[in-house]
Amino acid sequence: MVHSIPLPDLSGVARDAEWVELVALLGRHKERMVDDFFDGFDGNVVYEGAVPAGDISDLVSSTMEMYLLLLAGKQLPDELRRLPADLGARRARQGVPAEQLLDGVRTNSRVIWNALRSITGPDQMECLVRNTGLFLGLVEWHVREVQYAYLREADRLQRRSETVRRQALRRLFEEPAPGQGELAMICRDLGLQADSEYALVVQPGQHATDCELCESGEWPYAHEPGRVTCHFRQVRLHESEGDEPSLSGRAAFFTPIQGVRGLLPALHTGHALLYAYDFDTPVLLTSKNTWAGVAWRAVEELFPPDLAPVDVSRVRALGPNARRRLLDTVAAYLANGSIKATAEQLFCHRNTIVKRLAQFEELIGLRFSVPNEAALVVLAIAALTREDGTYA
Repeated sequence: MVHSIPLPDLSGVARDAEWVELVALLGRHKERMVDDFFDGFDGNVVYEGAVPAGDISDLVSSTMEMYLLLLAGKQLPDELRRLPADLGARRARQGVPAEQLLDGVRTNSRVIWNALRSITGPDQMECLVRNTGLFLGLVEWHVREVQYAYLREADRLQRRSETVRRQALRRLFEEPAPGQGELAMICRDLGLQADSEYALVVQPGQHATDCELCESGEWPYAHEPGRVTCHFRQVRLHESEGDEPSLSGRAAFFTPIQGVRGLLPALHTGHALLYAYDFDTPVLLTSKNTWAGVAWRAVEELFPPDLAPVDVSRVRALGPNARRRLLDTVAAYLANGSIKATAEQLFCHRNTIVKRLAQFEELIGLRFSVPNEAALVVLAIAALTREDGTYA
């Protein structure tokens, strides 16, 4: 095993007979030092139950033995030589915060130093002072060895966690869709609940780590399947469908998606809205504001022009300004269903709104008051609207 931190030079320790005798006396107080450690360090409280009590007890006893051997200038057996590095790596795997770990290490050295001072008589004080540098060097080596091993293992775990996370995300959005058992493992690796509700954003291009959603910190999951980037998160308590992300560019947004299994179909839908239908507008694309356009494209693909359920040619024949005023009025009325609200929104008299709606009914031969025909009116607006939101 390659050790990261070299031990201090102990070659001259054995020649200091007075010091060796003092360390031997310290060894006879080992049990008391272990008790003193636990008087000043409650592992169950500090580690919040992450470390078994037996683990802490065995470690403290072994650490005391390690210090006693080193202070006496003796060679360490392999298991004690590895002790600091093993401790750092093990606590990293147990999820103990670094500062709490180092607090325990410092408590250990403090207990040993206090015990040394308590057994040192007046005639041995010069010996203690003479070897203070040795003791501090061992403490520094111990702390650095534990810390280095902890950071190295924490980094390895982080890289492994990121790899597992990337693999789980990739499999979640791959075809064929994962089976029940595999889906359970994906949820475990990502910390997801299979049956929760989710929100998904699909954006064109690949920028999973450099976008507005990443910077917000509210969308913890990102993946780049092909030509799009998707971000998703669990739906928050009391969240409504109107809680849409604020984005400057084109994107599709879906919520609530029922369960993790619904994310892949939602991704396919978002991809289709962004590319197959090519809605070219900064407005966030949702099921509600795109269904009419999707439906009209299906009508165009299936029916020849003379068999289409709605004829918009007479509206298209209007001049640009007249057509825009008419379609703005119809779109506003379809959105709120109120002549009064439409008049207030467009700053018009209600009679003006009534006349424009009547004109539109005459031009396309459909009535707003008949539900079946009103649905065709929505398709007519979709037929007259370009992908960029302007009117054709």
